[in-house]
Amino acid sequence: MMQRRLGLMNKKQRGFTIIEVLIAMALGGIICAAVGTLTYQTFTNIARDNAHMVAIKQVESAVHSVSRDIQMAQDVDTQHSGVLIYLTWTDWNNNVNVVTYTLVGSDLYRNYSLNGHNKQAVVAQHIESIGFTPKPWGKDKVTMTISAVVNGNAMAGETRVCDFIPRPAI
Repeated sequence: MMQRRLGLMNKKQRGFTIIEVLIAMALGGIICAAVGTLTYQTFTNIARDNAHMVAIKQVESAVHSVSRDIQMAQDVDTQHSGVLIYLTWTDWNNNVNVVTYTLVGSDLYRNYSLNGHNKQAVVAQHIESIGFTPKPWGKDKVTMTISAVVNGNAMAGETRVCDFIPRPAI
């Protein structure tokens, strides 16, 4: 009885043809390729956005630190030997403050000296270039151009140009 049923089922049921199997495989491959491409693009965009945010934060950190020091400075020297910028000021207690910025590799260092005591700190990383130039139309204005580039899964960068005005000498 069971064999008769199987025999009847085999006569009524037909299998897939090779064409149908190939079409199903092609459609499955197209769907997998589309999902894979979408996933890859999503992760690439996330990595690029993260790298760009890191570059922005590094530039902002450098701009904040430099602007604070330049606004305190009474003397700004952009031609000082061995450093990017050399800043000095005298505080209320007649202490002479000296701040210099140097670029070592891709790290921007802030060197601070107060009465012979030196402190050094990394202000920003991933800095590709930084430059200070006095403005020709305002002898006391200083322009800083800074670029940060972050290389990771996706490369991204940020460049800013900022004008600073040191405090007037007393």
